[in-house]
Amino acid sequence: MSGRIATAQGRATHWWLVSGACAMGLGIWTMHFVGMLAFSLPITIGYDPLITFGSLLIAIAASAYALWLFVRKCCRSRA
Repeated sequence: MSGRIATAQGRATHWWLVSGACAMGLGIWTMHFVGMLAFSLPITIGYDPLITFGSLLIAIAASAYALWLFVRKCCRSRA
């Protein structure tokens, strides 16, 4: 994904960054959410939809930042 972002030009760069961040963030979030669902405690646990959706947005934002940092460093070293 970072290779596509680094080689894209114009508006395509932003679309690759957004789609890459969504794919990576959703994958990270899903892995952790499924792990939380598998976790069992002797007490009842519930999930707030707003907080759950917020955690998804945080995962996507962190992924976007990580991709942006990597591509920025990668492209600087080429110049």
